[in-house]
Amino acid sequence: MLRAAATVGGLFLLGACHAWEDTRPRVVQIVCRPQSGSTEPALHLALDLGRKRAAWENAPRELEGALEVRKGAYEAAFRVPMEWRIRIDRYDGAAVRESGPRPINLDGAAGKGNVRSRWSCAKEAEGPKL
Repeated sequence: MLRAAATVGGLFLLGACHAWEDTRPRVVQIVCRPQSGSTEPALHLALDLGRKRAAWENAPRELEGALEVRKGAYEAAFRVPMEWRIRIDRYDGAAVRESGPRPINLDGAAGKGNVRSRWSCAKEAEGPKL
């Protein structure tokens, strides 16, 4: 009887630990580099899938924006002085970024006065290297 109670208690504790691990917010570190011909620096993004927030890690100042997680893509939106969005394909890492004063729709043509560029992204190891 005592052994059965200990086994049930142990299974309960294992189940509780497993449930805790499954509910932790997951942060994905991504680095995006502009495609050839651009002199823009790489973008380092931390995508918090639990909170649906994106952090631009190497921005001149700390910057956080909204994150939309789709089946095949991540889409992050930031407001610096003007809005910019980036959509990253989760399977091949191809990305499109648009910035400008106008509303941004990454599905259609770039808005008048907006700048659109192509990027290549890859997952990084978690956290800073140094």
